[in-house]
Amino acid sequence: MHKNESLLAFHFVLCSVCTISAICEDRLHFDNKNESLLAFHFVLCSVCTIFAFCEDRLHFDNKNESLLAFHFVLCSVCTIFACQMSTEIKMVKNIFTFLLFVLLAVHVTVAQTDEALPTANPTMTYVDADGQEVDETQYDGSAPFHASFKANVEHVGSYTPLYEWRFTRSGQSEPYLVRYDEDTECDFNQSGSYSIELRVSFVLGTDTIAYAMDEPFSVTISESKLEVPNAFTPNGDGVNDVFRVKEGYQSIVSFKAMIFDRWGKKLYEWTDLAGGWDGRSGGHEMPDGGYYLNIQARGADGRKYNIKKVITLLRRYTENGTISN
Repeated sequence: MHKNESLLAFHFVLCSVCTISAICEDRLHFDNKNESLLAFHFVLCSVCTIFAFCEDRLHFDNKNESLLAFHFVLCSVCTIFACQMSTEIKMVKNIFTFLLFVLLAVHVTVAQTDEALPTANPTMTYVDADGQEVDETQYDGSAPFHASFKANVEHVGSYTPLYEWRFTRSGQSEPYLVRYDEDTECDFNQSGSYSIELRVSFVLGTDTIAYAMDEPFSVTISESKLEVPNAFTPNGDGVNDVFRVKEGYQSIVSFKAMIFDRWGKKLYEWTDLAGGWDGRSGGHEMPDGGYYLNIQARGADGRKYNIKKVITLLRRYTENGTISN
């Protein structure tokens, strides 16, 4: 509850207690229709004010809103002193006393709860190896890794949220990257462990509500690995028909492979780790024999791969180890 609201709530409680005390001591009576209407007006003002508190719509940050608060206070004071001591109307007195007790109980409950306090529910999402978008709190795998981060604030009301995403490497006390957007994205291309934390300050006038994650998001990028086979058999049997890097490669952030014949002519080139050479050049099948492979790659851990070797094309080789005609 805002500081000004708390002061107004305290005043309302104090007025209510004084009014109830006056009724109990038989000093406050409602002798005519006007006084009863005035009492009803006071109760109605109280109810409306309490509901405004509950729905977090009432703040006193400027002159007009302060005048509204003053009007409510003035209504309370006038109600207590305007009622005259004369003939007792028990029914009105009992109803009014009951309403005051109910309002007092509700107001105390509202003052003790923080149901409408602003908060955040941050998420980290990324696309997995199957092409599905997943929402996780941690990632442990290969680079390059791209993730999206969202703050997902709630119950902001009249507060102004100030965002701070902090990206920190393992073993370091200060973040290497800070972002001030509500939602952000980041690429992880270096091996190591990272923590990603969201901090939000919700500001309203002189009030500030601070939010911090219980557990930051965790990203672990593995060390790089790259291996290639020595031969392939592009005979159309569906087994080893394409020359490509071995499965299990990880954290390779740049890659380029080229195939040359024995005279140094470039036959094929690819830059996608999942790609490869099918033994053709210019639409023609290349004959069996040795071909020169040149791979230039770099891992997320900074390791450079400069692979130069002869690979063997065996088009007539079958899966059972025989040579076809």
